[in-house]
Amino acid sequence: MLDSDIINFINKLYKEDEDKFTLGKDIFFDESKKSLIRFSNQITALSFFTKPQYAKLTQLINEKDFISNINPYDLIGLEQDVGFIREISKSKIFDMTVNFAIEKGLVSSRNFFIGFLRDMWFSAFHTSDTSTKVYTGFGHVFVGEDSGSTIGGAHNWIRLQILIGYEMATFDKIRYDENKPLLVDLHLKGSNNYEEYHKTDGFLIGISPCFDICFRSLIWLATRTSGVHTIQLNEIEYRVQFWAVHNDIRFRTSYMLS
Repeated sequence: MLDSDIINFINKLYKEDEDKFTLGKDIFFDESKKSLIRFSNQITALSFFTKPQYAKLTQLINEKDFISNINPYDLIGLEQDVGFIREISKSKIFDMTVNFAIEKGLVSSRNFFIGFLRDMWFSAFHTSDTSTKVYTGFGHVFVGEDSGSTIGGAHNWIRLQILIGYEMATFDKIRYDENKPLLVDLHLKGSNNYEEYHKTDGFLIGISPCFDICFRSLIWLATRTSGVHTIQLNEIEYRVQFWAVHNDIRFRTSYMLS
């Protein structure tokens, strides 16, 4: 269970994030299903690709189909993952997270925190003792995998917007709760002639890449174990699931629960 200081800080972090897209103001669900969301105007739509941290993230994933029978770590080289972290580290909320983590005794310095992010998100792991496939937390959460029958991962609205907008995936049965307006899940399938849609795990709509990395990383720093944690965004409670690597304390994945 997270202590109240962390819960309150994540709530504050969300409010202070100047790079988020606000549902009902900046973005709306696309009823035509040609994309996940539509933007309020052309300027807002353009900013989705031109805001520096969004541009850096989409640079990593924009032209990638689902990870299939390849090493996700091959997609994220040293120069790329350092570049992504360097970009989000320019954000005000990144500085807030570093300072809070130091004050809480979770890290000793800014450089330690940055090193932790690289290890948490970009270090490779096997899902079991007998598995031959290699994964990364970033590859699973921000890119996703296509196993041939199901779609896994991609627990991020930016990735889903790109996949659906570029017709690499389609969806139906989008579901959201008016009492939890940031939480969304939907039924998704890839463009490889799948007969069935598969339910995605929940994700938060409109959050910035920096907020997504920071709030998950802060929780993992404080817990280092599989489990469900409750956070608050705009004073509304949301539940987030974390899983550790098999027989390890390293991060494997995280997604929102309906």
